[in-house]
Amino acid sequence: MAEYENGSETRNRILDACVTLFTDKGYTRTTYADICTLAHVNQGSIYYHFKKKSELYRLAYERVNEVNYRIAQKLCDGEAAYLPFLLDTFIYWYRYFSEPSFRQFMADGLAISSALPPELTTDRRYWGSYWGRCASFIPDWESFSREHCLELELCSSIDATLTRHFQSGAEDRSFRAVATMELRYYADIFHMRQEHYELAMRRVNQILDQSLFSQLPELLRKTRLEL
Repeated sequence: MAEYENGSETRNRILDACVTLFTDKGYTRTTYADICTLAHVNQGSIYYHFKKKSELYRLAYERVNEVNYRIAQKLCDGEAAYLPFLLDTFIYWYRYFSEPSFRQFMADGLAISSALPPELTTDRRYWGSYWGRCASFIPDWESFSREHCLELELCSSIDATLTRHFQSGAEDRSFRAVATMELRYYADIFHMRQEHYELAMRRVNQILDQSLFSQLPELLRKTRLEL
């Protein structure tokens, strides 16, 4: 048991270091030596736990987005299961427009994905970390994801396109306008009824008005420590 816990602790230290370095320095400028220094490990430990540098980014990306989602869950505080999923999109764009380092981190992910073989860019593991959250409010998510594979690919493409488009000049747009636009695309692709969409968006905007701006910095700090 001790060996397992030590291995898990080492792995988490490496990922924590990657989140910090990829955010502060950028993915391409971060070296294995940088990761070793910050995580207090040797390079062999990195190779033992992770196959490639791109895998380090993918898992660091999931960790960063898990922070956003946990904050969305806290702010929704037990409301309908789909609300955190919607609010998560607003938190993403809030951070994208207000944190240059977060924006660069996400842009790096696009560059990494474009360099991967096509069969890896459609890896279902991505869906597990983002779209898989729909399992909390869509019955039989596995069947749904297989049946709606094309729709999910379209939504992922929209997300990537918006991320790329606003990489420069993000300050010129409202995070609410972009998040609303993205979710409107998703609703149209999945033929969501207009009244359901509007009701959900009204509630999300109420939560934003009540909580996001005053609580987000402290929630970010606490939630990062929890992972």
